Amino acid sequence: MNSNEVKGTAREVKGKVEKEVGKATGNERTKVHGEAEEVKGKVQKETGHVQAKAKNVIDDAKKTVDRATK
Repeated sequence: MNSNEVKGTAREVKGKVEKEVGKATGNERTKVHGEAEEVKGKVQKETGHVQAKAKNVIDDAKKTVDRATK
């Protein structure tokens, strides 16, 4: 897991909690803000997944090149 995955997961959870607090208290602004944070967290987490996959592809390509040049 990279930092974007971790931070995104934390942001997503924080947003879910905030959304539920808003629902429970009847505070629409808090609820909407929580929903927005939840979505931002999901996007950040997915960005982290893509970064991790890209890094794996690059690492595999480097290994292949290294083996081919030996």
